[in-house]
Amino acid sequence: MRRIDLICKVLAPGFVTLLPTGFSAIESTKDHSVFWSVVVIAAISALSPWVEWLSAQRVWENNDLLQAPKVMEEQQAQGREVENRYTGTLDQYLRGKASGFVRFCNSAVFLPTISISLLYLSVLTFSSPMITFLLNAGFTLPVVTTARLFSSVLEVSATAVMPWGVKTLRDRPVKYWRPADEDQLVLLEEYPPGRPNIDKAEVERVGLWAVWWMTLSLMPAVYGVAGLTSTPNTSPAGLPLPHFSIPMLLSVAFSRIGLWTYDLAYSQLQQTLPPPSLRGEFTGIEQSFVSTAELLQWTLTAILSRPEDFDVLAVISWTSILGAAGCYAWFIRKRRGHLLHVKVSTCCKT
Repeated sequence: MRRIDLICKVLAPGFVTLLPTGFSAIESTKDHSVFWSVVVIAAISALSPWVEWLSAQRVWENNDLLQAPKVMEEQQAQGREVENRYTGTLDQYLRGKASGFVRFCNSAVFLPTISISLLYLSVLTFSSPMITFLLNAGFTLPVVTTARLFSSVLEVSATAVMPWGVKTLRDRPVKYWRPADEDQLVLLEEYPPGRPNIDKAEVERVGLWAVWWMTLSLMPAVYGVAGLTSTPNTSPAGLPLPHFSIPMLLSVAFSRIGLWTYDLAYSQLQQTLPPPSLRGEFTGIEQSFVSTAELLQWTLTAILSRPEDFDVLAVISWTSILGAAGCYAWFIRKRRGHLLHVKVSTCCKT
Protein backbone atom coordinates (compact mmCIF):
# COMPACT_ATOMS: atom_id res chain seq x y z
CA MET A 1 0.00 0.00 0.00
CA ARG A 2 2.81 2.39 0.86
CA ARG A 3 4.50 1.73 -2.48
CA ILE A 4 1.28 2.50 -4.34
CA ASP A 5 0.92 5.70 -2.31
CA LEU A 6 4.51 6.72 -3.09
CA ILE A 7 4.21 6.05 -6.82
CA CYS A 8 0.98 8.06 -7.00
CA LYS A 9 2.51 11.00 -5.13
CA VAL A 10 5.55 11.02 -7.41
CA LEU A 11 3.73 10.56 -10.72
CA ALA A 12 0.70 12.77 -10.00
CA PRO A 13 2.48 16.14 -10.54
CA GLY A 14 3.82 14.97 -13.89
CA PHE A 15 0.40 13.69 -14.93
CA VAL A 16 -1.25 17.01 -14.04
CA THR A 17 1.43 18.88 -15.98
CA LEU A 18 0.91 16.73 -19.08
CA LEU A 19 -2.87 17.16 -19.15
CA PRO A 20 -2.88 20.69 -20.67
CA THR A 21 -0.23 19.59 -23.16
CA GLY A 22 -2.33 16.63 -24.23
CA PHE A 23 -5.52 18.64 -24.65
CA SER A 24 -3.59 21.32 -26.57
CA ALA A 25 -2.64 18.69 -29.14
CA ILE A 26 -6.32 17.86 -29.80
CA GLU A 27 -7.99 20.15 -32.31
CA SER A 28 -11.36 20.33 -30.55
CA THR A 29 -9.94 21.13 -27.09
CA LYS A 30 -6.76 23.08 -27.78
CA ASP A 31 -8.43 26.46 -27.12
CA HIS A 32 -9.73 25.32 -23.71
CA SER A 33 -6.97 22.94 -22.59
CA VAL A 34 -6.87 24.26 -19.02
CA PHE A 35 -10.65 23.95 -18.63
CA TRP A 36 -10.68 20.33 -19.78
CA SER A 37 -7.70 19.55 -17.56
CA VAL A 38 -9.65 20.85 -14.57
CA VAL A 39 -12.67 18.76 -15.62
CA VAL A 40 -10.55 15.59 -15.76
CA ILE A 41 -8.97 16.27 -12.36
CA ALA A 42 -12.39 17.00 -10.84
CA ALA A 43 -13.81 13.77 -12.27
CA ILE A 44 -10.91 11.73 -10.89
CA SER A 45 -11.32 13.38 -7.48
CA ALA A 46 -15.04 12.60 -7.47
CA LEU A 47 -14.57 8.94 -8.43
CA SER A 48 -11.54 8.16 -6.25
CA PRO A 49 -13.39 7.91 -2.88
CA TRP A 50 -15.83 5.35 -4.31
CA VAL A 51 -13.02 3.26 -5.77
CA GLU A 52 -11.18 3.38 -2.45
CA TRP A 53 -14.35 2.47 -0.54
CA LEU A 54 -15.13 -0.55 -2.74
CA SER A 55 -11.50 -1.71 -2.70
CA ALA A 56 -11.25 -1.44 1.08
CA GLN A 57 -14.54 -3.29 1.51
CA ARG A 58 -13.40 -6.08 -0.79
CA VAL A 59 -10.11 -6.48 1.08
CA TRP A 60 -11.94 -6.56 4.41
CA GLU A 61 -14.44 -9.17 3.22
CA ASN A 62 -11.69 -11.46 1.90
CA ASN A 63 -9.45 -11.25 4.97
CA ASP A 64 -10.48 -13.12 8.10
CA LEU A 65 -7.80 -11.43 10.20
CA LEU A 66 -9.25 -7.99 9.52
CA GLN A 67 -12.72 -9.16 10.51
CA ALA A 68 -11.55 -10.79 13.73
CA PRO A 69 -11.94 -8.65 16.88
CA LYS A 70 -8.74 -7.26 18.33
CA VAL A 71 -7.51 -9.04 21.44
CA MET A 72 -6.08 -6.59 23.92
CA GLU A 73 -3.63 -7.48 26.62
CA GLU A 74 -5.17 -7.54 30.08
CA GLN A 75 -3.20 -4.56 31.37
CA GLN A 76 -3.98 -2.46 28.31
CA ALA A 77 -7.64 -3.41 28.47
CA GLN A 78 -7.85 -2.38 32.12
CA GLY A 79 -6.17 0.94 31.35
CA ARG A 80 -8.57 1.64 28.50
CA GLU A 81 -11.52 0.71 30.72
CA VAL A 82 -10.44 3.25 33.33
CA GLU A 83 -9.97 5.91 30.65
CA ASN A 84 -13.34 5.26 29.03
CA ARG A 85 -15.09 5.34 32.40
CA TYR A 86 -14.37 9.05 32.75
CA THR A 87 -14.82 10.26 29.20
CA GLY A 88 -17.42 12.75 30.39
CA THR A 89 -14.90 14.66 32.52
CA LEU A 90 -12.50 16.97 30.73
CA ASP A 91 -9.77 16.44 33.31
CA GLN A 92 -9.96 12.67 33.02
CA TYR A 93 -10.14 12.92 29.23
CA LEU A 94 -6.93 14.96 29.15
CA ARG A 95 -5.28 12.54 31.55
CA GLY A 96 -6.21 9.68 29.26
CA LYS A 97 -4.68 11.44 26.27
CA ALA A 98 -1.56 12.23 28.31
CA SER A 99 -1.22 8.60 29.33
CA GLY A 100 -1.46 7.61 25.66
CA PHE A 101 1.32 10.05 24.82
CA VAL A 102 3.46 8.60 27.63
CA ARG A 103 2.83 5.09 26.28
CA PHE A 104 3.97 6.27 22.86
CA CYS A 105 7.15 7.88 24.24
CA ASN A 106 8.01 4.64 26.04
CA SER A 107 7.36 2.48 22.98
CA ALA A 108 9.90 1.12 20.50
CA VAL A 109 8.52 3.27 17.68
CA PHE A 110 9.26 6.59 19.44
CA LEU A 111 12.83 7.10 18.17
CA PRO A 112 12.02 6.16 14.54
CA THR A 113 9.13 8.64 14.67
CA ILE A 114 11.41 11.44 15.88
CA SER A 115 13.84 10.46 13.14
CA ILE A 116 11.36 10.63 10.26
CA SER A 117 9.87 13.86 11.66
CA LEU A 118 13.29 15.51 11.52
CA LEU A 119 13.58 14.50 7.87
CA TYR A 120 10.46 16.52 7.07
CA LEU A 121 12.15 19.60 8.51
CA SER A 122 14.48 19.72 5.51
CA VAL A 123 14.13 22.12 2.57
CA LEU A 124 16.74 20.22 0.54
CA THR A 125 14.14 18.79 -1.79
CA PHE A 126 12.52 19.95 -5.00
CA SER A 127 9.64 21.65 -3.21
CA SER A 128 8.46 25.26 -3.32
CA PRO A 129 11.23 26.85 -1.17
CA MET A 130 14.09 25.27 -3.11
CA ILE A 131 12.51 25.79 -6.53
CA THR A 132 12.04 29.47 -5.69
CA PHE A 133 15.69 29.68 -4.67
CA LEU A 134 16.83 27.97 -7.87
CA LEU A 135 14.82 30.30 -10.09
CA ASN A 136 16.19 33.34 -8.24
CA ALA A 137 19.73 31.96 -8.56
CA GLY A 138 19.48 31.95 -12.36
CA PHE A 139 18.25 28.44 -13.17
CA THR A 140 15.77 28.26 -16.02
CA LEU A 141 12.46 26.46 -15.63
CA PRO A 142 13.39 23.63 -18.07
CA VAL A 143 16.52 22.88 -16.02
CA VAL A 144 14.53 22.80 -12.78
CA THR A 145 11.83 20.65 -14.36
CA THR A 146 14.40 18.18 -15.70
CA ALA A 147 16.09 17.93 -12.30
CA ARG A 148 12.75 17.37 -10.60
CA LEU A 149 11.79 14.69 -13.13
CA PHE A 150 15.10 12.90 -12.58
CA SER A 151 14.52 13.11 -8.83
CA SER A 152 11.03 11.62 -9.24
CA VAL A 153 12.44 8.65 -11.16
CA LEU A 154 14.90 7.99 -8.34
CA GLU A 155 12.11 8.29 -5.78
CA VAL A 156 10.09 5.61 -7.57
CA SER A 157 13.21 3.40 -7.67
CA ALA A 158 13.09 3.30 -3.86
CA THR A 159 10.15 0.88 -4.14
CA ALA A 160 12.59 -1.59 -5.73
CA VAL A 161 15.59 -0.67 -3.58
CA MET A 162 13.74 -1.46 -0.36
CA PRO A 163 12.95 -5.17 -1.02
CA TRP A 164 16.30 -5.63 -2.77
CA GLY A 165 18.08 -4.23 0.27
CA VAL A 166 16.20 -6.54 2.64
CA LYS A 167 17.13 -9.58 0.55
CA THR A 168 20.75 -8.49 0.10
CA LEU A 169 21.38 -7.83 3.78
CA ARG A 170 19.86 -11.19 4.63
CA ASP A 171 21.75 -13.24 2.04
CA ARG A 172 25.13 -11.47 2.20
CA PRO A 173 26.11 -11.01 5.86
CA VAL A 174 29.35 -9.18 6.63
CA LYS A 175 32.12 -11.25 8.17
CA TYR A 176 33.29 -10.34 11.64
CA TRP A 177 36.57 -8.43 11.45
CA ARG A 178 38.23 -9.78 14.61
CA PRO A 179 38.27 -13.12 16.48
CA ALA A 180 35.44 -13.60 18.95
CA ASP A 181 35.22 -15.49 22.22
CA GLU A 182 33.08 -18.60 22.35
CA ASP A 183 30.54 -16.96 24.65
CA GLN A 184 30.05 -14.18 22.07
CA LEU A 185 29.33 -16.47 19.14
CA VAL A 186 25.65 -16.86 19.99
CA LEU A 187 25.16 -13.08 20.02
CA LEU A 188 26.96 -12.65 16.71
CA GLU A 189 25.23 -15.43 14.78
CA GLU A 190 22.95 -14.51 11.90
CA TYR A 191 19.27 -15.15 12.47
CA PRO A 192 18.34 -18.59 11.12
CA PRO A 193 16.20 -18.53 7.94
CA GLY A 194 13.10 -19.80 9.71
CA ARG A 195 13.08 -17.22 12.48
CA PRO A 196 9.79 -15.26 12.44
CA ASN A 197 11.27 -11.80 13.06
CA ILE A 198 14.03 -11.98 10.45
CA ASP A 199 12.14 -9.63 8.12
CA LYS A 200 11.76 -7.05 10.87
CA ALA A 201 15.49 -7.24 11.63
CA GLU A 202 16.46 -6.76 8.00
CA VAL A 203 13.97 -3.92 7.54
CA GLU A 204 15.56 -2.14 10.50
CA ARG A 205 18.99 -2.55 8.94
CA VAL A 206 17.82 -1.25 5.56
CA GLY A 207 16.39 1.79 7.32
CA LEU A 208 19.77 2.46 8.94
CA TRP A 209 21.61 2.32 5.63
CA ALA A 210 18.95 4.46 3.94
CA VAL A 211 18.95 7.30 6.46
CA TRP A 212 22.75 7.49 6.42
CA TRP A 213 22.74 7.39 2.61
CA MET A 214 20.53 10.47 2.67
CA THR A 215 22.70 12.19 5.27
CA LEU A 216 25.96 11.70 3.37
CA SER A 217 24.53 12.31 -0.10
CA LEU A 218 23.22 15.76 0.90
CA MET A 219 26.64 17.07 1.90
CA PRO A 220 27.40 18.21 -1.70
CA ALA A 221 24.00 19.94 -1.72
CA VAL A 222 24.99 22.10 1.25
CA TYR A 223 28.27 22.87 -0.50
CA GLY A 224 26.45 23.83 -3.70
CA VAL A 225 23.91 26.05 -1.96
CA ALA A 226 26.64 27.81 0.00
CA GLY A 227 28.59 28.42 -3.20
CA LEU A 228 25.58 29.77 -5.10
CA THR A 229 24.64 32.19 -2.32
CA SER A 230 28.17 33.50 -1.74
CA THR A 231 29.51 33.69 -5.31
CA PRO A 232 28.28 36.39 -7.73
CA ASN A 233 26.68 34.87 -10.82
CA THR A 234 28.01 36.37 -14.04
CA SER A 235 26.98 33.52 -16.36
CA PRO A 236 23.78 33.65 -18.44
CA ALA A 237 20.58 32.09 -17.14
CA GLY A 238 20.36 28.32 -17.43
CA LEU A 239 22.81 26.43 -15.22
CA PRO A 240 24.76 29.05 -13.24
CA LEU A 241 28.14 28.16 -11.72
CA PRO A 242 28.15 24.50 -12.83
CA HIS A 243 30.81 23.48 -10.29
CA PHE A 244 28.25 24.36 -7.60
CA SER A 245 25.00 23.67 -9.45
CA ILE A 246 25.66 20.16 -10.74
CA PRO A 247 26.77 18.64 -7.39
CA MET A 248 23.82 20.29 -5.68
CA LEU A 249 21.19 19.02 -8.13
CA LEU A 250 22.60 15.49 -8.26
CA SER A 251 22.97 15.38 -4.50
CA VAL A 252 19.36 16.36 -3.85
CA ALA A 253 18.11 13.91 -6.49
CA PHE A 254 20.08 10.90 -5.21
CA SER A 255 19.18 11.68 -1.60
CA ARG A 256 15.56 10.88 -2.45
CA ILE A 257 16.48 7.21 -2.76
CA GLY A 258 17.51 7.21 0.88
CA LEU A 259 14.50 9.23 2.00
CA TRP A 260 11.84 7.04 0.45
CA THR A 261 13.66 3.78 1.20
CA TYR A 262 13.75 4.86 4.83
CA ASP A 263 10.11 5.94 4.63
CA LEU A 264 9.11 2.48 3.38
CA ALA A 265 11.16 0.82 6.11
CA TYR A 266 9.59 3.07 8.73
CA SER A 267 6.10 2.28 7.44
CA GLN A 268 6.71 -1.42 8.02
CA LEU A 269 8.10 -0.81 11.50
CA GLN A 270 5.12 1.42 12.24
CA GLN A 271 2.81 -1.50 11.49
CA THR A 272 4.76 -4.21 13.31
CA LEU A 273 6.37 -2.65 16.39
CA PRO A 274 3.31 -1.29 18.28
CA PRO A 275 0.77 -3.71 19.78
CA PRO A 276 -2.28 -4.14 17.52
CA SER A 277 -4.55 -2.46 20.06
CA LEU A 278 -2.40 0.70 20.09
CA ARG A 279 -1.58 1.14 16.40
CA GLY A 280 -4.41 3.58 15.74
CA GLU A 281 -3.50 5.72 18.74
CA PHE A 282 0.20 5.69 17.88
CA THR A 283 -0.44 6.54 14.23
CA GLY A 284 -2.27 9.71 15.24
CA ILE A 285 0.58 10.79 17.51
CA GLU A 286 3.14 10.02 14.80
CA GLN A 287 1.27 12.18 12.30
CA SER A 288 1.22 15.04 14.80
CA PHE A 289 5.02 14.85 15.09
CA VAL A 290 5.42 14.92 11.30
CA SER A 291 2.95 17.80 10.93
CA THR A 292 4.79 19.77 13.61
CA ALA A 293 8.07 19.31 11.74
CA GLU A 294 6.48 20.46 8.48
CA LEU A 295 5.01 23.50 10.22
CA LEU A 296 8.42 24.34 11.66
CA GLN A 297 9.95 24.04 8.19
CA TRP A 298 7.51 26.59 6.76
CA THR A 299 8.05 28.85 9.77
CA LEU A 300 11.81 28.85 9.21
CA THR A 301 11.24 29.46 5.50
CA ALA A 302 9.08 32.48 6.30
CA ILE A 303 11.68 33.88 8.70
CA LEU A 304 14.63 33.24 6.35
CA SER A 305 12.74 34.17 3.20
CA ARG A 306 15.48 36.00 1.30
CA PRO A 307 17.30 33.95 -1.38
CA GLU A 308 20.68 34.83 0.13
CA ASP A 309 19.55 33.22 3.41
CA PHE A 310 18.87 29.85 1.80
CA ASP A 311 22.33 28.61 2.77
CA VAL A 312 21.30 28.96 6.43
CA LEU A 313 18.19 26.89 5.72
CA ALA A 314 20.37 24.31 3.98
CA VAL A 315 22.66 23.99 7.01
CA ILE A 316 19.66 23.70 9.36
CA SER A 317 18.15 21.07 7.08
CA TRP A 318 21.30 18.97 6.93
CA THR A 319 21.72 19.24 10.70
CA SER A 320 18.17 17.99 11.22
CA ILE A 321 18.85 15.07 8.85
CA LEU A 322 22.03 14.26 10.77
CA GLY A 323 19.94 14.30 13.95
CA ALA A 324 17.45 11.94 12.29
CA ALA A 325 20.26 9.53 11.43
CA GLY A 326 21.55 9.75 14.99
CA CYS A 327 18.10 9.02 16.46
CA TYR A 328 17.63 5.98 14.26
CA ALA A 329 21.16 4.74 15.01
CA TRP A 330 20.34 5.03 18.72
CA PHE A 331 17.15 3.03 18.10
CA ILE A 332 19.12 0.27 16.35
CA ARG A 333 21.77 0.27 19.07
CA LYS A 334 19.13 -0.13 21.78
CA ARG A 335 17.32 -2.96 19.99
CA ARG A 336 20.24 -4.90 18.54
CA GLY A 337 23.17 -4.00 20.75
CA HIS A 338 25.18 -2.99 17.68
CA LEU A 339 24.89 -0.82 14.56
CA LEU A 340 26.54 -3.00 11.92
CA HIS A 341 25.09 -6.49 11.70
CA VAL A 342 27.90 -9.05 11.47
CA LYS A 343 28.31 -12.78 11.20
CA VAL A 344 31.22 -14.75 12.55
CA SER A 345 33.17 -16.49 9.81
CA THR A 346 34.50 -20.04 10.16
CA CYS A 347 38.07 -18.81 10.64
CA CYS A 348 37.03 -16.75 13.66
CA LYS A 349 35.59 -19.78 15.42
CA THR A 350 38.84 -21.74 15.34
